[in-house]
Amino acid sequence: TWIAEGADQAVIFAETMQDADTGWMVHAYPFGEDQSPDTFWARGNGWVVLATHELLRIHRVRGEAPPAALLDATARLSDAVLAAQDPATGLFWTVLNRPGDTYLETSSTALFAYGLARGMRYGWRDPSVRDAVRAAMDGVIANVRDDAEGRPIVGGISGPTTVGTYDYYAGVPVEDDLPYGLGAVILALTEVSGL
Repeated sequence: TWIAEGADQAVIFAETMQDADTGWMVHAYPFGEDQSPDTFWARGNGWVVLATHELLRIHRVRGEAPPAALLDATARLSDAVLAAQDPATGLFWTVLNRPGDTYLETSSTALFAYGLARGMRYGWRDPSVRDAVRAAMDGVIANVRDDAEGRPIVGGISGPTTVGTYDYYAGVPVEDDLPYGLGAVILALTEVSGL
């Protein structure tokens, strides 16, 4: 029952929040004057890529067909992810559809890598995504450095974020070792290690 509810919620998300032209998800619904309709926040989309591929994995291991709308929404979002990756670093811009106007961000990149790797592992994404996953993880690892005592620090994580305009997202400060960023990196490292 809970799995079915999760799939239903993902379909509702897609129906209400997925942009018809780009495949990206807006941050919240309903959106008003506090949210720019043409601004797509990376980390929010990263969590959707992770969650929908996890739902698809569950359907695969249970031998069940997922809802067609879930398959379609996940494929459209995955295609948008693959097209938006920065070719020089493997990372993703914090505002996905404004490359070069904002900063490259670690936690969203880790979430995209996890979701695409999970999707490939369970047959929902083509094996060609492996190169994008590898490039993403190279970008993530490039943002891990050691402190003076040799302990790893994960940098390049967008600070806490709420719904906002383009200027708001572009102005969210970048921080080190934020728990949700560390969690995303650990998830991605674990998932892609098996590829």
